[in-house]
Amino acid sequence: MNDTTPLSALLDAYWRHASERAPSVAAALDGEARALAASGRLARALKVGDALPDVALPDAPDGRVRLPDLVRDGPLVLVFYLGRWCPFCTLELRAWQRALPRIRALGGRLVAVAPQDEREIALMRERDRLEFHMVADPANTLARCFGVAYEVAPALRDAYLSSGMGGPHDGEASGWTLPLPAAYLVGRDGRVEWTHVDANWRRRAEPAEVVARMAALTGR
Repeated sequence: MNDTTPLSALLDAYWRHASERAPSVAAALDGEARALAASGRLARALKVGDALPDVALPDAPDGRVRLPDLVRDGPLVLVFYLGRWCPFCTLELRAWQRALPRIRALGGRLVAVAPQDEREIALMRERDRLEFHMVADPANTLARCFGVAYEVAPALRDAYLSSGMGGPHDGEASGWTLPLPAAYLVGRDGRVEWTHVDANWRRRAEPAEVVARMAALTGR
């Protein structure tokens, strides 16, 4: 696979490997995704046409930088990911890094948000050579504003703990409260133009699709 390989193909390849290595975790992930989808939980997330919440970034000094400030100069891509421990998120953020030059060329900005502390953010940035803004949201403040924060079910918690694999309990300031994997494209008017929110951890927004939508939005 190369730099042009769709993110979905990379995630599917990893899932096949992970399912063989840790079938109990894979089964629990599938069960959690089905339960979340059936619960109607996804309906609480921000939708197309909704306004960007007017809240300060958790990592902004004195709360001086607020979400609407991020779209003053161009469109915003806001990505919620689970954490450094999550291999799906690693693949996703690396794909966003590859798309970053095109996003910037369109006058856009990319911000990734996770319920981690600054140390975990710094470690992930250095490990994967990520150049976009990464926000530490340890209390899930932004995730709650967007309606994507949820509590991991006991079955999945038990599967991770019994497998000996890293999981949401590793390096997370928020314990077992996580954001659903989500991506938002927000226009300069502060309104959501496009969104991807999924209960399944292995299904993420495709950066190439978001870049195409941003190009259409900016007329470039």
